[in-house]
Amino acid sequence: MWLKVVAACLVLWYVLKRFLEYRKNLPPGPFNIPLLGSWEFLRLWWTGGSLTEMYARLGDKYGPIIFMRHVLDAPIVTIRQYDTLKESGKDIRLNGSTVPYFFRLMSDFNNRGMSFSDGPKWHLNKKFAIATLGKLGFNKQRVMTMATNDCSSAVDKLLMKKGQPVNIEHELFGAITNVVMQVLMSRQFDIDDPVFKQLREDGVTLFGIAAKLKSPYDFAPWLAYIAGENSDARRLRRVMDRFAAFCNQVIEEHEATICPEEPRDYVDAYLASMATGKVSHMSKEDLRVGLKDMIVGGMEGPSVILGWLLLLTAEHQEIQARMVAEIEEVIGFDRSAVLDDEARCPYVRAVIVETMRYVALTPFHRHSVPHGATTFRGYYIPNGSIILEDVHSCNHDPAVFGDPETFRPERFLGERGEQLRKHEATFGFGPRMCPAIAYSYTVLFIFLVGLLQRLKLVLPEGAEPQSNRGAYNVGVRPTQPLLIALPR
Repeated sequence: MWLKVVAACLVLWYVLKRFLEYRKNLPPGPFNIPLLGSWEFLRLWWTGGSLTEMYARLGDKYGPIIFMRHVLDAPIVTIRQYDTLKESGKDIRLNGSTVPYFFRLMSDFNNRGMSFSDGPKWHLNKKFAIATLGKLGFNKQRVMTMATNDCSSAVDKLLMKKGQPVNIEHELFGAITNVVMQVLMSRQFDIDDPVFKQLREDGVTLFGIAAKLKSPYDFAPWLAYIAGENSDARRLRRVMDRFAAFCNQVIEEHEATICPEEPRDYVDAYLASMATGKVSHMSKEDLRVGLKDMIVGGMEGPSVILGWLLLLTAEHQEIQARMVAEIEEVIGFDRSAVLDDEARCPYVRAVIVETMRYVALTPFHRHSVPHGATTFRGYYIPNGSIILEDVHSCNHDPAVFGDPETFRPERFLGERGEQLRKHEATFGFGPRMCPAIAYSYTVLFIFLVGLLQRLKLVLPEGAEPQSNRGAYNVGVRPTQPLLIALPR
C-alpha cells in the first residue's frame, strides 16, 4: 500500500512541477514526452541523423531560441543566429560549465582549470593565462618563429613520402602541437613518441565523451562507482589519471630547474607566481588541471582545422593556384613568412577564414545554467539547463552568406569581407570566447604559406570531395583525410 502512496505522490509532484514550469513562459519548441524527452532527440538517436540539420529545421519553425527536453526531462535550450548568440554570450548566467558530471570530472570535481571550471575562479585562471603568456613574449612574433621551424621540418617529412597518399592530419599533428608544447613547457615530441601518441589518443577520447549532451551520471553520480571498465565514466577517469601523471611529472621537472626571475614557459611562470603567496586561487592542483586543458585544446583544434585547410586547398586547385600567386608576389619562395606578411596576403587570410566558416569546427558550444533559473529575452530558462550555442547556424546563415554551402574565400575580401568576418563565430562569443584566436590564425597562416611555398597539394585519384558534415565529435573531422604532397 505504501508503495502506491509514494508512487502517487511522485506523480503528483511531477505533474505539479511541470504545470508550474510551463506557466513561466519557456522558449518555444517541439512536444516533449514526459521523462523520455523530445521526440526530435529520440528520432535523432534512432536514425543517426544530423544535429545541425535538425536544429536548422526547428529554427525555421520556432525561431532563434528553442526549448527541448532530453532523457529524464533534462532541459536543453539552443540559441541560434548571430545577434541572439552575441547577446547570450555576454550573459554570464548562461555561460556556466559545472552542471554535467563529465565536466565536473574534467575539472577534478573542484572547479579547477579553465575549460570546465566556472565562476570567479575560472575568470582568474583565464585572466592569468592570457596575461602571463603575453608577458613571456608568446605573442604573434614568438609563435611565428616557432611555427616556421616546425613547418620546415614537416615539409621535409612530407617530401620523403615521394608522392604517396598521406593522412595529412596525422602527419602534421606533431608539428603544430609542438608549438603549443614549447609555449607551455619548453618541450618537443617526436610524432612516434609513445607518450605523445597516448596524449593524443586520450585527448580524442576526452573530446568524444565531452560531446555527449547528457549522461546517466548527471542524474545519479553514484552510478560511476559501479560502472563497468568500458563505461564512459571509467574511461574518462583513466584518461584524467594519465593526464594527471604526465602533468605532475612536468611540474616536478620544472620545480627542480626553475629560475623564478627568468621563467622559460607557462609552467615556470605559474610556479613563480604561486611561490609569492599573493594569489590565493593558485595551486599545483589547479596548474595540473589547467595544463591538461591547454594541452588538449592545443592538440585537437589546430591540427584538425589545419587538416581541413590543406584538404580543401587540394580539392580546389584554382584556389590553391591563386594563393600560390599571391605568396610568390608578396613573399616569394626563398624566405619564410614574417609577421607583416599576414596583412599583405589578403587572399590567403580569406581562405583561412572561409575554412573556419565552412567547416564550423565546433558546431555547438556547450554551456549550462548552474546557479539558479534565469531569463533571456523574456523567456524562462530553468536551473540546470544545458545551453547549446548553434555556431553552425551562424556560420551557415543564408541571409548573411548567400551561398553558405559553397566554399568561396572571395566573400571575405574587401570592405564587405571585413564586415562578414564579424559573423564567423568559430571561436564563440563573450567571456567564454576562445583566448587563442590570434595564435590560431598566425599558426595556420605560417603553416599554409610554408607548405605552399614548397609543395603542390593534390587529392588521391578517385577521392571524394570533402563534406562539412564530417564525423561529429566535439569537432567536425574530415571525411577523407588523405592527400598527396608533390614538390613544387
